[in-house]
Amino acid sequence: VSFWVKSNKTGTYIVELEDNDNSRTISKSYTISSANTWEKKEVTFAGDTTGSLDNDNGYSMQISWWLGAGSDYSSGTLQTSWGAVSNPNRAVGQVNIADSTSNEWYMTGCQLEVGTLAKNFDFESYDETLRKCQRYCQTINNLRLWGYYHTAGSSFIQYFSGMWTQPMRATPGEYSRSTSGYMVLLQNSYSANTWYYKCFSGAVGGFREDRTITKIVTEAEI
Repeated sequence: VSFWVKSNKTGTYIVELEDNDNSRTISKSYTISSANTWEKKEVTFAGDTTGSLDNDNGYSMQISWWLGAGSDYSSGTLQTSWGAVSNPNRAVGQVNIADSTSNEWYMTGCQLEVGTLAKNFDFESYDETLRKCQRYCQTINNLRLWGYYHTAGSSFIQYFSGMWTQPMRATPGEYSRSTSGYMVLLQNSYSANTWYYKCFSGAVGGFREDRTITKIVTEAEI
C-alpha cells in the first residue's frame, strides 16, 4: 500500500488489512515525521496463507487507516502478521487525531498493488476513467415518446433502441416505469452492447402528445 499523507499531528499511525471472509487481520505502522508536510509512505503486507477471498460482490477485503483508538483496540501487541481478529492488537501505538478540533489528516495518491515494490501512482485521464465507469453504470437522458391517432378500443406499441456509449460489463438490470398521460413503459430488453425499449399506450382513441422520460439509469454491477 503506497500513499501520500499530511497532518499537523506527527507520530505513529496504523494501517490495517482485514480479511472479512476468514475473520483475519494484519496491521502495520507508519510515521508522520514532519508536521503539515506531504510525505510518501509505503507499507508492505505479507500474503496470508490461510483461507481465501471470495470472488464475488460481497465484503471480503478492507483496508483501514486508523486515526485514533481507545484501549479496546490498542492495549495489546500490534498484530504485524496475519492472525485471527483480536481487537486489542489492531491499533497499538496509534496517535489520537481527535484530541484537538484543530488536527487535520489528508491522504492522496493511494494504491494497493501486488508485489514487493510500489510503483508511481497511475494517473489516468478523465475520459479513460469515465469509460471504465460506464461499464457498470450508464444513463439514457430525455427519451422522448411520441403517440399517434388510433381507433378507440385498440392499442399501439412503440419500440426504441440504441447503442450504449461503452459496452457494459454485462446485461444491466431491468427498468420500467409509467410516464404522465397514457404511455407506459412495459419492458426493456438489454444486452451488454445495445438497449431496447417497448412502450404501450392504452385502448383510448385520439392523439397522444409526446412524453419525455427525463432519465433512465442502468446498472451492471458485479
